[in-house]
Amino acid sequence: MQNREVEAIREMVLEMQSRAKEMLQLTAANFWGPQSPEALDTIEKSDQHLDKAEREVDDLVLRCLALRRPVSRDLRFMVVSTRIASHWERVGDEVTSIARHMRHLKSPITGIRAEALRKIFSLVLSALEQVRPLLASDEYGEALQLVSQDKEIDVLNKKIFTQETSAICDEPTMASDHVRVLLISRALERIGDHVKHIAQDIHFMHHEEDIRHTAPNANEPQNTTAFDFPEV
Repeated sequence: MQNREVEAIREMVLEMQSRAKEMLQLTAANFWGPQSPEALDTIEKSDQHLDKAEREVDDLVLRCLALRRPVSRDLRFMVVSTRIASHWERVGDEVTSIARHMRHLKSPITGIRAEALRKIFSLVLSALEQVRPLLASDEYGEALQLVSQDKEIDVLNKKIFTQETSAICDEPTMASDHVRVLLISRALERIGDHVKHIAQDIHFMHHEEDIRHTAPNANEPQNTTAFDFPEV
């Protein structure tokens, strides 16, 4: 398969990574700093760009499959590229959801709640940054390490879940804010999952090994705690 086609697909996937990271950075800045009324509009427009980019990656891959009939590594690259593009599109959806929840918070997040949210924002942003060099090169690098790091995000999300469910009982008048914090944390945890899956796909592309169910912690239950909240 011609290198220009491979590079075109790679560049499209990298551009999606950049846009997704910028969306989350803007969301975090708007969360902790002065809120900008235009921020949500910017995030939603970026999400639309990710939707379009996913379709463009799929179209280019399908055209290459039909015309070039790639085999071996090139075929794996094509399959993985469509999966990764889908993950970036879903990351955009999660970031947009976070931004919308932020808009409806009634009061600033402070104390241990703020500390926990800052930490999970930081971990997820770090994961988004670490995955880029793995996408940009032909070396699988630290893909397995990035898979393992997702566990820390899961643990922190569970901690926030415990904190906020207790706070709902203690502060029923602020229940809506506590629910939104829970949903923000849950969305961040899902972004971490998408980055983990991207790292797994990169490993598969280079090693012909599907580690989705064989890597450490791969078969542990996902964070699927039911959210049974009071009406707010």
